[in-house]
Parts: sequence; structure tokens; C-alpha cells
Amino acid sequence: MTQTSPAGETGNPSASEALNEKLRLYALRDCGLLDTADDPALDRLTAWARDYFAVPAAAVSLITADKQILKSVAGPANRETTRDESFCQYVVRDRKALSIENASTDALVSAHPAVLGEPYVRAYAGAPLRTADGFVLGAFCIFDVKPRVFAPKQLAVLAALARVASGYVDLQESTGKAGWSGALP
Repeated sequence: MTQTSPAGETGNPSASEALNEKLRLYALRDCGLLDTADDPALDRLTAWARDYFAVPAAAVSLITADKQILKSVAGPANRETTRDESFCQYVVRDRKALSIENASTDALVSAHPAVLGEPYVRAYAGAPLRTADGFVLGAFCIFDVKPRVFAPKQLAVLAALARVASGYVDLQESTGKAGWSGALP
């Protein structure tokens, strides 16, 4: 499979990229979020983001080998899609934030089903959801149905929300491994 690297070079994925993806998927499984119920703390963050950015939807996505799972979503969005139908896959692939001002004219996503049909996504911004070890598990993202430019301050707020969500994920993983139930001794 041909793939574009973060530097924009095309070619076969290198052995180190394949190993990184394998380790990333292990970290994703290890975090314990894939098979748990919705999380009220993440739900509060996405609801706040939806209101702050005045967008129809905000989400915390997790990207598996073949799917995108929205662990938390405020607003209308498919809770699960294929990885190929995900905007957040590019945040994971490139390990950096992504902002799309007009999805209908952006070469990366213009043929995406959510651009061509309901909900007619036009603007997207996503910031990496990183583990303490640096693996990007998914993204904290926002969507709009009209083209828009996200100001640098807004993108900084989105990055801060992603860091808060990332810290929360790390905390959940740590307390899960320690067997802490939250009950007092």
C-alpha cells in the first residue's frame, strides 16, 4: 500500500512506521477505553467544546486499525465509522493537529462521504489525543457544516482540550492498572 508520510513523501510504509503503528494500537488497547461505556468527564469536555466553538459537533475519537470510534460526542455524528471514512485518521497518521477550512474543496477529504452527504461537513479541526509515551490514539475534534477559518487562539484552545482529554485517558489507564476502584479504604 502506498502511503504519504508526514513529510509528504510517498512510498511503502517503513519498518519503523509499521512498528510504531503496532505499538500505537497496543497502547490504544491498553488504555482500556475501547470497551467501556460513555465517560461523563469526556462528555462534559465535548459539550463545552461544541458550545465554545459554536459548532454542531465535537468529539473525542479513537482510531483502531480499521475503525474510528467516537468515545465521546456532543452533537450529531456517527459513533463508529471505518478508519478510511474518518477525518481524524490524518491527525493520527501525521501525529499533529489538522484544520480544514472548506472540506468540499480540500483534496484530502473532498470525496469523504460526510462531505458529499449528510451531515455535509465543511470545516474540521482536530488535535492529537496523545499518551504519556507519545502515541496518538485519536483526536479531539470539532466539525462545522459551513466553511470557516479557525483562529490560532481557537486552535490553541482545541490543543489544550486534547491535552486535558489525553491526561484524563492516562489517569484512567493508570488507575485501572493499579486496580483502584475509587472507593476509600
